[in-house]
Amino acid sequence: MFPHYIAKNLFFAELLQKTVIIPSYLYIPLFSINAILIFLLGKHIFGKKYGLLPLLIYFLTPWIYYESFADSFYVFLLTLVLIITYGAVRIKTDNKKLGSILFISGFIVSAYSSVPLLITLPLLFVSLLALNILTFRDFRYLIIVLFLLILPLVFLIHKNPVGFKNTFNNDIQIFSDPSLLNTINRYQGAAEKTGFKILGRVSENKYLFYSEYFGLKYMSQFIPENFFTSQSKLLGFSFEPPVLLGFIIPFVYGSYWLLKNSNTRNIFLISSLLAIPSVLANDFISLNRLVLFSPVVVFIISSGFIHLYNQKDGKCARVFLATTAILVLFQLFVTVNDIKMRELQRFERYYGQKYELAEP
Repeated sequence: MFPHYIAKNLFFAELLQKTVIIPSYLYIPLFSINAILIFLLGKHIFGKKYGLLPLLIYFLTPWIYYESFADSFYVFLLTLVLIITYGAVRIKTDNKKLGSILFISGFIVSAYSSVPLLITLPLLFVSLLALNILTFRDFRYLIIVLFLLILPLVFLIHKNPVGFKNTFNNDIQIFSDPSLLNTINRYQGAAEKTGFKILGRVSENKYLFYSEYFGLKYMSQFIPENFFTSQSKLLGFSFEPPVLLGFIIPFVYGSYWLLKNSNTRNIFLISSLLAIPSVLANDFISLNRLVLFSPVVVFIISSGFIHLYNQKDGKCARVFLATTAILVLFQLFVTVNDIKMRELQRFERYYGQKYELAEP
């Protein structure tokens, strides 16, 4: 039996004081739908020649399997994010009607399902419009439709403010740790002892400290250690890395090319907003929520592979490609055997026979 998260009630259902959850039998189909959407997006980004590459990396990523088999609510939200993204791509390219349906459907279902996405998606959308990655002309009518469809949710929030507050506090726990406030008091007390009481209250007040903590936590989401090592444990117990360490070479190379170009750099900076749900969690790094950012990691690795392959005539590129292939195959063999032989023991050491986990 695989450990699984306790089913999470949807946001709008909480406001209505009803129970609406995603059935556990839907998570494996969602895994497949996500794979199809990543393939379609990969074909658009890299062309038909390399369209299968992101899909292959997706299938070789332990992170996706763990969260899907654990019935992570954020796998469902990942599906919605990918639907919105694919809808926006179709609007900008060849099929505005289909794209509009996908974009609006994904956006509205996300907003009605999750408080973190209700915060994140408008920030993403506004940022894309502000940097002209999406044009206002293509989305002006959709903005009106979205506004009208969001109004019932605003009405529900106004009608049940207590339910909204409870849901908000359950999903947004970044400042719920009492040690943060104790740290502020300690700093202010130390400043007072040295004769800088007023200066300490200005420089170490909770609003400034919380802002610094938010910034630190946000930047920490993108450290490669989070993705390629077991520093942040999958499901809170696993020793397996979210992404195979062998992929770090194309990841670094892909990141270099991505940040080198101003257009792709802007897209990456905006896509980093997908880490906001993880930032808003109580855990410093919540891999469960950060799975929303996993497609970005997959596409960066794919980009690195493609750039290396296009330079395969060079000696360094051939060495990097060969090294990556050897490392990935070796680690894949080790990972599969380790999961079969030791993972259950690790789980029992952490949780005993408690297979239902509270979703962070």
